[in-house]
Amino acid sequence: MTQERVEAGWSEAQTDCRRLFEENSQPMWVVELSNVLDVNQAAVLHYGYSRDEFLAMTIDALEPSEAPEEKVAESARVVWKHRRKDGSLIYVEIFSFAVTFRGRPALLTSALDVTSRRRTEAQTRDLEFLLATVTHVLCAEEAIRALLNDALAAQEAERRRIAQELHAETAQSLASLLVGLRTVEESHDLGQAVGAASTVRGLASAALDSVQSLARGLGPKPSTL
Repeated sequence: MTQERVEAGWSEAQTDCRRLFEENSQPMWVVELSNVLDVNQAAVLHYGYSRDEFLAMTIDALEPSEAPEEKVAESARVVWKHRRKDGSLIYVEIFSFAVTFRGRPALLTSALDVTSRRRTEAQTRDLEFLLATVTHVLCAEEAIRALLNDALAAQEAERRRIAQELHAETAQSLASLLVGLRTVEESHDLGQAVGAASTVRGLASAALDSVQSLARGLGPKPSTL
């Protein structure tokens, strides 16, 4: 059987090449133009076609009508999308080199299934994008939190300043009122008492206006949105 295969395709000088072809765990085939001349068992198992089905087809039957997914620089390798017999699509990295088969020029081609690798690379890219997005959001949240903290600190400082002013002005107004009341008490006639009372009323009105103004400053600021 082996001798028949050698005479049918591989020469005696290509015995090592034939063994590499037949025993290789990667799918391999020999093509002349687009016609499949020989195929190894790994290709039969991986693609689901029988050996006879492979030999009856052109290699183009494996390829959807699309250009290669990518080319590898300075190499004969390209990445193609192939369709297996069950209809599933796989990505394969193709490597080909010239051989002489049945006395004619042909190409010996191996196909490395990189579907899982490409899926992993795509998932890695998605995770990196997600991580970058989450990082951006977290940084934005930190910046917003810092701005809110600064705004709250500024508001608290303003409240304290107003409270201090309220305390000081209230104390000063009360002291002025006490002086005015003392003047009213010590007045010797009605006219002097009426004048002092009018002064006290003015002081009380001014103190009330000042307290109300400072109290408004302590209240919440209207929204500008």
